[in-house]
Amino acid sequence: MDGPQVFLDEGNAALAVRLANHLDESFVGKLRIALSQPTFDLHGKLPNYKGKFDALISGHYTAAVILHDQALTLAQFEPKRYEDPKLRRAAAEQVEITADPKLSGVQAIAEVEMSDGSKLSAHCDHPRGSPENPLSRTQIEMKFRTYGKIRLTDGQIKSVVAMVSELENLSSARELIDMLRVAPRAQAERASRAASMH
Repeated sequence: MDGPQVFLDEGNAALAVRLANHLDESFVGKLRIALSQPTFDLHGKLPNYKGKFDALISGHYTAAVILHDQALTLAQFEPKRYEDPKLRRAAAEQVEITADPKLSGVQAIAEVEMSDGSKLSAHCDHPRGSPENPLSRTQIEMKFRTYGKIRLTDGQIKSVVAMVSELENLSSARELIDMLRVAPRAQAERASRAASMH
């Protein structure tokens, strides 16, 4: 993931609830998350986060943004996203996080109380990406495409994905390594930014 592993605990549970039940972001109920005591102590006490660092460690913000965006990437930790008044309100008013003595480690439980009083819940024992809950090939490729575009061209990304799928048939890794180097355009842009700072 894109931040402390714990974000996937509440994230997985909240996302599972939403995807399984097609939850609309406009619901006016509550999202309740239970965490183990150590995890709660680290991530369960910032419903009113103050900036980027707070947002990064706030289970309230993480759950709210996953509920609204169905995704959690570094883009959700930029000011234009975490300063969104709707997300601030959701984190502070709709997300409730508590410590549950029955939970340990990275276990988490999420329960959504809908506006009509009905409830939906999900349980997460292992965060996505852990050995017990590994990413699928598609999820790994999506993650590479999301972050690869910061450094590589679309063509390079496509070529890398294709080459990795045939990795066992490569006679040498040199071409793959060369593809993973920063694209000339990106190198030029970085050099230009560096020059403008001096």
